[in-house]
Amino acid sequence: MLNTVLIDTGPLIALFDRDDKYHKSILEFIKKTSYRFISTTAVLTEAMYMLDFNVAVQISFLEWIMKEGVIIHEIKQSNIKRIIDLTRKYDDKPMDFADATLVIAAEEREIRQIISIDSDFDIYRLYNKAKIENIFTYRCQHPLQPDICFCTKVAHTVSTALFCQHKILQDCDKTYKRQHCKRNDGTFLQCLFLPPFW
Repeated sequence: MLNTVLIDTGPLIALFDRDDKYHKSILEFIKKTSYRFISTTAVLTEAMYMLDFNVAVQISFLEWIMKEGVIIHEIKQSNIKRIIDLTRKYDDKPMDFADATLVIAAEEREIRQIISIDSDFDIYRLYNKAKIENIFTYRCQHPLQPDICFCTKVAHTVSTALFCQHKILQDCDKTYKRQHCKRNDGTFLQCLFLPPFW
């Protein structure tokens, strides 16, 4: 029996865009696992917009959905109040509409896992304060030292950042939309693994 997980916009784009930096990682991840993907019309709309560089790619994406590559969780008018509440709660991020619909899908289907390349879901909580676990990790490819770090997502006190788990790295600082990893000697190393929507 397939495990049911949510899938966010980024991985869907990466799956169909061969030039996307996450394409190989997402493809390998999906091939090695057995999941039934749940998403929303809002997420699929975002993905279609980002795949508009090639109509053939868009059609392949739609055909995959038609074959139930993704099961669509429909958002109802009665969900709008919850979306408003979530938008107010996370107004400091801010939370976008697509993310809010994924939170609703998680609540209504009792799903606790997601595949995403954003750190946003490290912050979001469901109505019962449950966390949605991001089960996708990405090994970054640094141009000089390809094995420099293994990237995963962790929650910070105020915000979230990708954290490089390596003995020479002690902290990560998101500055001007660039991720810099601080070495123990105080110098910074820029790791090229920022999500495209950060």
